[in-house]
Amino acid sequence: MNQILSTENVNNKYKGSKKSGGPKDIKSVTKFFASGLLIFGVFLIINSSYAMLKKDGGKTPKDVGEPTIELEEKGEDKILLKVMHEEDVDSLVYAWNEEDPTTVRSVGKFYQKELDIPNGVNTLNVKATDIYGNEKEMERTFELSLSTNIDISISGNSIKINLEGKEEITKFTYAWDEEEPKKVDVNNTEYSMEIEAPLGRHTLKVTATNINDEVEEKTQEVVGTKQPTVTVKKGDNAYAISAHDEIGLDRIEITTLKDGKVTKIQADGQDLDYNFPLKLSDDNLIEIVAYNENGVKSKKLRAKWPKK
Repeated sequence: MNQILSTENVNNKYKGSKKSGGPKDIKSVTKFFASGLLIFGVFLIINSSYAMLKKDGGKTPKDVGEPTIELEEKGEDKILLKVMHEEDVDSLVYAWNEEDPTTVRSVGKFYQKELDIPNGVNTLNVKATDIYGNEKEMERTFELSLSTNIDISISGNSIKINLEGKEEITKFTYAWDEEEPKKVDVNNTEYSMEIEAPLGRHTLKVTATNINDEVEEKTQEVVGTKQPTVTVKKGDNAYAISAHDEIGLDRIEITTLKDGKVTKIQADGQDLDYNFPLKLSDDNLIEIVAYNENGVKSKKLRAKWPKK
């Protein structure tokens, strides 16, 4: 009995059911994982940004707006500067006219400062900047017409009182704290006087009266310190100079009067000893002044060593 043998190609039998695991399948898996990592990274960035925004209360620079600046007049010659904001104000800068500005750092959510209005027409410029960089600026002009302008300037322990009036100033008085005022006759439109501040923290009050009996007053707090002390002796071919100050010395200055040369010696502490060399065939005339840390200077001390 004859049989018909099948000659079907074995390879064709499995053509439609090839097993996985070839190079094409590995490439697909790699693309899948790369896409997954990319999506996961984007998710982390979005999530972190949201968390940071939530930490700040969900506020952005646009949300918090600008700081608020207010200028409130207090009497005739003073204003109250106020800065307010729902977020912290990082810096406040203010200045009269073109003067050097005053800068206040880390202002916070509320700040106020009483300012004296200068005599005449003056413009106050104010700028506040919050922690987000939002800025608010204000400019306002004030006109103050005092019958007599009183200016008190401080240089170390020396207090200078300057008076300038529209009309003749007949007199003025000054007093420390609650003491009895001292009277000074003026009879002029301008007057200047220097006084020495007492030791410690005190309040100086100056009252000026003009020919029309118009009165102006000004008070200012002053801290007075003792003057440094200086001594000089003849040493071994040198001046032996000693200086002392209760607060702390800053320096001594030695001036050779023959040529005007000034030698500055820096100090560190309350005491300073220094030997200033002598010059041959010279009278070695010098002048010595000591300064403390507050800028208060000693009395001038002169020394002369006759030439041999």
